[in-house]
Amino acid sequence: MSRLARLHSSLLTAALALCACSPFETQPPAAADPLAASLPPATGDDFTRTLIVDVGGTPSGYVVEVLDVPQGLRDERPYPVGTWLVQDIDFTLVGFISPSGTAYVFGDDHRARPAGFGSRDMSVAAILKRQGHVTLRDA
Repeated sequence: MSRLARLHSSLLTAALALCACSPFETQPPAAADPLAASLPPATGDDFTRTLIVDVGGTPSGYVVEVLDVPQGLRDERPYPVGTWLVQDIDFTLVGFISPSGTAYVFGDDHRARPAGFGSRDMSVAAILKRQGHVTLRDA
């Protein structure tokens, strides 16, 4: 794994840990499944969907949607199903949207900060620091 990929993984893990403690989230953590420990682990890249983000008709970044893993696999990814990871046009992770819809943006210090609530499209544009109509299309 490259140094940049490890950094992104570390930042995402830290941001999601912060997200789990956020007063904005209202859903309780999932109960541990005793059967899950005996199942093979899932890898993150196999169970995601990448979308191209156009803002105002201009390609502006990417959304990587975290999908469910197939039955029989143990999900060991550091982010919950339904999270939208937002990358800029250079594939740099710049923020994410939690499954409950709270948007977070990474600051210059690499810490995730709440970017607010709103539609997912508005949140994606805010994370990318763009204004305009958002269109998502398959990559």
